[in-house]
Order: sequence, then C-alpha cells, then structure tokens
Amino acid sequence: MSKKRKANLTTQSRHWFITIRKNIDLPINDLKKWCEQFAQTEMYAFIEHKGDISPDSGEVEGTHYHIVINMINRHQKIHILNDLVKTFEFDNPFGIEVDTYDTFEGCLQYLTHQNEPKKTSHNRNEIITNIDSDTFNSILDTPISSSLTSTSLVGYIKQCSNAVELMNLLGLGTFDHYLKTIRVIWKLIKGTNIEE
Repeated sequence: MSKKRKANLTTQSRHWFITIRKNIDLPINDLKKWCEQFAQTEMYAFIEHKGDISPDSGEVEGTHYHIVINMINRHQKIHILNDLVKTFEFDNPFGIEVDTYDTFEGCLQYLTHQNEPKKTSHNRNEIITNIDSDTFNSILDTPISSSLTSTSLVGYIKQCSNAVELMNLLGLGTFDHYLKTIRVIWKLIKGTNIEE
C-alpha cells in the first residue's frame, strides 16, 4: 500500500486515509454525503469491508469502512475526527483511524486489497467514488509494484480459483505484465494451466 503516515491531532494535510472500526453498519448514502460535503472534498472513494479474514489470527474481522479523500484545502486531523464523531453520532473517536498517505493511487488500490495479497480481496465494483470511471479504472489497473516478487504472486494465486479472479485481484495491467511468470507459478501450485 502507499505508505500511511501516522498523524498527530494537529497534523494538516489535503490527503487522508480513514478507517472506521465501530462494528456497526453505517448507511452508505450517509458516508457518500459526508464525503461530498466535508471540507470541500475534491476526490473520494470508500468501501465497506465485511467478512475480512485477519491474516494474522485467521479470525473474521468486524465490519469496517475505508475512506480515501483528497480535499481542496488542508485540514487538521482533529477536525476530521470531530466531524466524523458529530455526523455519525459516535460516542467517542475510538475505532477511527485517520492517517495521511504518500499516494492517492496506492490507497485506492488498498480498498480492494489488491496490494495486500494476504488480506481478503474485494471487487472494485464495491467502491463508491466520485472519480470518473476511466481515471478510476486506470488507477486500479496500474501495476501494483514494479518489483512484484514471485513470493507475492504465489500469495495472490493461492487466493484465486481461476484467471478472472486473479486478473480482478491484480488489475489487468499487472496481470498482463506478469502473465509469463503467472503461468509458471499457476502450473506449479494448481497443477493445471491457468487457461483451463
């Protein structure tokens, strides 16, 4: 993932990666409204994650939400936390993580976990965004890393039962870029050709 940088309460930024872990169902329309209205958000994308399996414990994680926002003006972390607590009537800010990040693109890719092969993958169609579809798909189809390792590919391949699942997980650009290597690893792990 694009590197998240821990932010203290007075950190100012235009770019924020928010995770809400309150184990409650938030109305999607309310999240969308918050993204559209809060602090002149320029671009946003968010996803609800249900049923994620913790790669460490193997246990099912509670429902949580990831929100990526780019704002027109800089804001402090404390303002974002306070606004989320007020808007969604939370008792406190515990369970809300607000961090800055290096690249918007890396955070968008994290929403589907395409750059975290050990985590439960999500379909890009689950993401709600105000980004035009060509730009959005271009970002998600960009290779995850120019140095994707064979070990990483093994992790991705083990999660998938067919080529379409793997292509959706990696993105078309990455899939095409590594197709020769994918074919070899697929055959070793699955005992069949990827095209079968």
